[in-house]
Amino acid sequence: MKTVVNIIRLIFEPFLFFILYAIMCSLIYMSDSRLYVIVASLLMSAVMVGIYALVQHFADHRSWSDIFHFHRLPEIAKGFGIGAVFMSVVVAVIAILGCYHVIETDLNLSLISTLFLFLFVAVGEEVTFRGAVYKRVEALSNKYVAIVMSGLVFGFIHIMNDNATVWSSVAIAIEAGCMLAAAYIWKRTLLFPIGIHWAWNYFEGCIFGTAVSGSDTAKLFVSEISGNDLISGGQFGPEASVVAVVLGTALTVLFLYHARKMNVE
Repeated sequence: MKTVVNIIRLIFEPFLFFILYAIMCSLIYMSDSRLYVIVASLLMSAVMVGIYALVQHFADHRSWSDIFHFHRLPEIAKGFGIGAVFMSVVVAVIAILGCYHVIETDLNLSLISTLFLFLFVAVGEEVTFRGAVYKRVEALSNKYVAIVMSGLVFGFIHIMNDNATVWSSVAIAIEAGCMLAAAYIWKRTLLFPIGIHWAWNYFEGCIFGTAVSGSDTAKLFVSEISGNDLISGGQFGPEASVVAVVLGTALTVLFLYHARKMNVE
C-alpha cells in the first residue's frame, strides 16, 4: 500500500508544484516595477514554502518543528557561498581559455530586484525537483536512482528555454540536477541546495553577465562570449559548457563523499 501511495505522489506532487511555480512566475513577471518584483518574489517564495510544508506535515506526518528547522537557516548562506564560488571558478576557467571577455560595467538597481527574483526561482525549483521529484523517487527506489532520475527531469525541463539544445539539457542534468540532489542528500534540508541554486543563477547572470539557461537578465559586467560553444556554453550560457559539467560532477562526488562519511541516508 505504501508503494502505491508513493507512486501516486510521484505522479501528482511534482506536477502540482511545477504548475504552481509556473503560475507564480507569470505573476511576478506581470510588472517591470523593481519594488513589485521584490515583494512578489518574497511573497511567492513564502507561499511555495507554505504549501510544501503542508504537504510534508499532512502527507509525511512530519511535525511543524521538524519542518521549520530555523536553527538550520545558515545552510542557505553556506549554499550561497558555494554557489558563488562555483560559478566564479567556472567563468574564470572559461575566461582563461579565451572564451569570456568583460566589455563594460553597468551598476543598476535591477541587480537588487533580480536578487530576490532568483531567490524565488531557487525556492520554486528546489521544492519541485528536490523536494517532490527526488524524495518521491528515493522513497520508491534508492538515493542513486533518485539522483539520476531527478537530475534528468530537471535537465530536460530546461529544453523549453531559449537557445536550449539536447546537450544543454544533458549538461544541466549532470552538473546541476545531480549536484543539487547530492547537496540535499548531504544536508537533508532544502535550505542548502536553495542557497547554491540562488547564487549560481545570480552570479552567472547578474554578476558575470552571461545567459542564465538561455535567458538574459540585469548584469553588473556586460560580457561577450566567443570561441567554441562546448567551452563557453554559447548563447545558452556557461551551464552548457564542459567546464561546468566537469566541475559540477566534482562537486557532486564531494557532496556524496561527505554524506557517506557522516553516514547520512
